[in-house]
Amino acid sequence: MFTSNPPKSIYTSNQARGLAPSKPETKMITISYNGTEYDMDAARNLMDDEICDQIHGYVDTDQEFVDTYVAAHLENFREAWVIN
Repeated sequence: MFTSNPPKSIYTSNQARGLAPSKPETKMITISYNGTEYDMDAARNLMDDEICDQIHGYVDTDQEFVDTYVAAHLENFREAWVIN
């Protein structure tokens, strides 16, 4: 039979042990603005939706999106875009 130590479970995942599945790791996408790195999702929440709609689909990277947005924001509002 068994020795003093019980057999080790062959199940290692949380789900197999009846626990909630672990959350997949999400990688934060960062962009650079005025020499500082910011979370892209947080930066996007501060952007004007109409300008973003005009840019969407015309650039290849998140950094290009931000760079294009900064120029368009200055042109449309005559002031620099600010991340607080």
